[in-house]
Amino acid sequence: MIDAREASTDYVKIGDDGEDVNFVVTSASAGIDYTLEVDAGSSTVGINCDPLDAKGAALVVSGDASITGQLKAHLGMGLKNAYSLHWDNENTRIIANHSADYMNFDVGGYSEILHIEGDGRKVGIGGPWNTNPEANLQVSGDASITGELKVDNNIHFAAGHSIEWTNA
Repeated sequence: MIDAREASTDYVKIGDDGEDVNFVVTSASAGIDYTLEVDAGSSTVGINCDPLDAKGAALVVSGDASITGQLKAHLGMGLKNAYSLHWDNENTRIIANHSADYMNFDVGGYSEILHIEGDGRKVGIGGPWNTNPEANLQVSGDASITGELKVDNNIHFAAGHSIEWTNA
């Protein structure tokens, strides 16, 4: 059942071809159980959990994981509802909430620089006060357009505001 080789093929094999033999290592320290489990029947590995707890995943980790190199995902990466993706710290991140149907982009400590609503198909740009855009595109602050501005309907100005034409 256990085949340990040294010569030209360095490996340890548990089980014969076609057998469903699992490999489990457990330890406990200060009341915390630590487990490494390899389930041969499902080709899954679990660290501090049963690997069958996350159907469809080859590696399941319960607790924090640290990667010192790159994390590469061939077909995409999934995050649970109301979680975020961070760069270096929480000052630059993408926050997505599927149940509330929005995405926010925080950059350099400034919250909600860009807010996207899914169901209303609206985008707010310019800060946390713009998280409920009233139009398809709402910009809080100045906007600069280097190309052509096309308007298919009317242009409205808030009370007391007007338009000024200048030569550039």
